[in-house]
Amino acid sequence: MAGAWDSMAKRLIGANPEHFIKWLASEATFVAVLDLELKSKHLYADALLQITQDDKPGLLHIEVQAYRDPQMQVRLLEYNVLASRQYIVFLSTRM
Repeated sequence: MAGAWDSMAKRLIGANPEHFIKWLASEATFVAVLDLELKSKHLYADALLQITQDDKPGLLHIEVQAYRDPQMQVRLLEYNVLASRQYIVFLSTRM
């Protein structure tokens, strides 16, 4: 379930995705905002952005954390595996 921080982070990133890409992956270029729902488990990322970097398609996944979560590494791995499964084939066919 999304909390107050999640909603705020999603709105902030969604309003200016290019700024977050330049901050977190400065050599990448923003392409599109993608659907946040990772369908195979109905998980929602804070932001999932389609980018290109060095002329290669990619995904930039952003999670904003307001407190220490000892399971964060496992959650990030799960989000990234699901996002990769959902979008990597799609991205490689569109570039």
